[in-house]
Amino acid sequence: MHLGPFFGAAKIKNITTFNVDKYAHERKKAGAAVSTVNRELATLRHMLNEFSEWGVVQTKHIKVKNKAGEIRRTKTFSPDQIRMMLKCAENDHDRYTYFFVLIGFQTSMRHGEILKIKFEHFDYDNGTLHIPEAKAGSRTVPVHESLIEIVREEQKRRGHETEYLFEADSKSGHRTYMKKQFQRVLEAAGLSNRGLTPHSMRHTAISILMRSQVSIADAQVISGHKSTQMLLRYTHHNNMSVARGVDA
Repeated sequence: MHLGPFFGAAKIKNITTFNVDKYAHERKKAGAAVSTVNRELATLRHMLNEFSEWGVVQTKHIKVKNKAGEIRRTKTFSPDQIRMMLKCAENDHDRYTYFFVLIGFQTSMRHGEILKIKFEHFDYDNGTLHIPEAKAGSRTVPVHESLIEIVREEQKRRGHETEYLFEADSKSGHRTYMKKQFQRVLEAAGLSNRGLTPHSMRHTAISILMRSQVSIADAQVISGHKSTQMLLRYTHHNNMSVARGVDA
């Protein structure tokens, strides 16, 4: 919506760092928040990097750097808020809401990853969940026995012919979003208008994981991050525990 009109039909080899900075300047001048501009720059940066990796065109001459001034807000749930969210989700009229909130807090999975879960992805005997499609590639993560038992019982209730946990009469065969249900639970828990989103469950779960002093390598396996740098961006209020892990 913004990158296309600005850069138009310009050849990538003719785009310069100056052009990128001018784009960011004009977007901010138009009233766009710094965080919004940085997301747009991240899109541009990813596209240019892919072109370079594919050998389509060399893009190393174009420096796409985030702009300073972005306010990073800490958006995580407290233990009491987690309990309230689970209670309200369990009472929601949509049966899938509870599964979504429970899995979000227990596994730190992303919104889209959760909704693509198939019953066959669970290994009930070994207590693991295979995630074949993820941002950083497929991974297999351990899950708590309580979640294993709940999912096993749900599969028995529906019958083994059911494929997706979040099945739906759609082209994909599963739900594609749960934002409305999540917002409904936030309101029931008295937590609306606080900037909390389904992704906040991921932040919360990873923060709890890091505070438990699990190794960064193990935390990275569970969270599915490509780099430890990204993992540490997801942690909140646990600088001391992270420092102890690094020292060890």
